[in-house]
Amino acid sequence: MADTNAVGGLKWVKDEIVASLWRVRERLEDFVEHGPDLGRPRLREAVTALVEVRGVLSALQLIGPARLTNEMQALCEALVAESTSDTKEASEALMLALIQLPDYLERIGAGQADVPVALLPSINDLRATRGAAPMSEAELLVPTTLLADAQMPSPDAQSSLRQVAGKVRPHFHQYLLQWFRGETPRQGLADLGRLFHQLQEFIREGLFHDLFLTADAVVEALLEGSIAEDAKSKALIAHLDRVIKPLAAESRAWPQEQAHRQLFELLSSIAHCRPLSPRIGELIASYGLDQDTRPQWVEPVPMAVGPGPEAIGMLVSEARKELLPIKDALDLFARSGREDREQLLRLETQLRNLATTLSVTGAADLVGQLHRCGEKLE
Repeated sequence: MADTNAVGGLKWVKDEIVASLWRVRERLEDFVEHGPDLGRPRLREAVTALVEVRGVLSALQLIGPARLTNEMQALCEALVAESTSDTKEASEALMLALIQLPDYLERIGAGQADVPVALLPSINDLRATRGAAPMSEAELLVPTTLLADAQMPSPDAQSSLRQVAGKVRPHFHQYLLQWFRGETPRQGLADLGRLFHQLQEFIREGLFHDLFLTADAVVEALLEGSIAEDAKSKALIAHLDRVIKPLAAESRAWPQEQAHRQLFELLSSIAHCRPLSPRIGELIASYGLDQDTRPQWVEPVPMAVGPGPEAIGMLVSEARKELLPIKDALDLFARSGREDREQLLRLETQLRNLATTLSVTGAADLVGQLHRCGEKLE
């Protein structure tokens, strides 16, 4: 029998999935009837619909249907780009898959077994029309993300990514500190989200694309209040420097493992949020976050509190700037020999701001002492 959770979830979304697939079929028919020049814009709409369907199927852990939808999407994109050798053959393979998938989902919804390998012939037909190697049964059953990241980026891709990471990193630190210091935290967070969005748009696919896409989603959840803005969430975002730094470095080290771990931590932090975007749901399912057994390389590791050395250095510089007016105010108060209430109130605010700046370092005792000093002054 099919998995109970998958069947239960499919029951609520099956009609919408089938309707989306029907719209894709209509777009494909327009493409076949009117040709690439007139039909290409309609086929782009089909690609968008297939991305959404794939995300829902992946979230339901329906591996076979999700992989078939992924191949349908890839072939639609190839047709739009006119990179297939035989447009007619590709269109026919796509049409057959669009007929088979709704029928397959209907049978699962009725309680029949979900047998991913039953869809393998259709998957390989789609792959063959765009010149891709056939997929084995073993590959079909491996999570999509693991397969996508099995190959290292090409040297040219690595070089481009290093250049971009080198330019991005100072801005990352700047926005991070703006958020930590609490002067304009909303703007600092928004700028971090914009930076992550630009990175995932630049990379476009693969592990690092997924990492920054998820980081963007986590920032959005922080802005909406779905995730608390505490030391843990600040450390979570700051730890992205463990990936950005080696990406920007002129060395042969490539942070595959660090990126996997950071992606796992980010996905774990956002998994409870609702609603989830289809793409994030797909990544959560692909990485098996809801399973008891996870691949060894995505096992969560104890997360040290606080950012990396470079960000700490910038924090030290900012803390010194904040300490100077505090010192001056204390000196003036001590020497003046009089109680100035307004002066004390300013000092209380300055101490709280300093505590906020230092909170991400994990120095809980020091931060606590600063807060207590502020409370006494108040």
